[in-house]
Amino acid sequence: MRRASFEGQRAEAHTIAANIDVVFLLHALVSPPNQRRLERELVLAFDSGAQPVLVLTKLDLMDDSDETARRVATLEAVAPGVPVHVVSGVRGDGLDDLRRYARGYRSVALLGASGVGKSTIVNALVGGQVQSTGVVREGDQRGRHTTTAVQLVALPSDPVGAEGWLIDTPGVRAVSLWSSGTGIERAFADVFAISDACRFRDCKHEEEPDCAVSAAVREGSLDPRRLDSMKRLVAEEAALEEEQKARLKVEDRRGFRKRKP
Repeated sequence: MRRASFEGQRAEAHTIAANIDVVFLLHALVSPPNQRRLERELVLAFDSGAQPVLVLTKLDLMDDSDETARRVATLEAVAPGVPVHVVSGVRGDGLDDLRRYARGYRSVALLGASGVGKSTIVNALVGGQVQSTGVVREGDQRGRHTTTAVQLVALPSDPVGAEGWLIDTPGVRAVSLWSSGTGIERAFADVFAISDACRFRDCKHEEEPDCAVSAAVREGSLDPRRLDSMKRLVAEEAALEEEQKARLKVEDRRGFRKRKP
């Protein structure tokens, strides 16, 4: 779930997919690594209760192995403990590893921006042209929405059955948080692990004495951009919760039926 991005909507939820076991978070290697987007996607995935898996696509378009390794490492750095797979839907690199996640009739949702190759991966895993694909712009590698609605696709294992299910979703441009459970804590597990050594349990990691997180930033073992990103997401979540409470109060005054949690 994410916050609805439709104009005029306030504190409304947008359910992207439901009843999922695994979430493939797709990022194209041909685009500059976007750590901040991945962090947000990880929060959404963890809060869904599913297992997030980072899938880096379009390996066949990368000619420089050193640059490929650098981009992989850049995204791995903000996904501690999350499985990472580098694949090509065109050549078939790494697809067998992805198929294993659907074993036992599990459902796998694909989440990513337009143009990262979700539909290409679905077609390659299924072994046929079940989803439309399109081209991306040269300048920014963005693509048009070839998938315009969430679609459930059976993943075959043999002629008489299906091994699991793939859920192809439209490209998500705005990755806005909804009400978080433990998503932020799990997506930023490295920062929270360091914070266990802070003197104060409610440390804000700013100017408090004996702050282990601030010390890690000074020592260079924690990227300050990652800490800033976590603080922004915590603040965004808090603001959203206040907005939700205000909305419920207004609805209650107007006599609307209270929503179930």
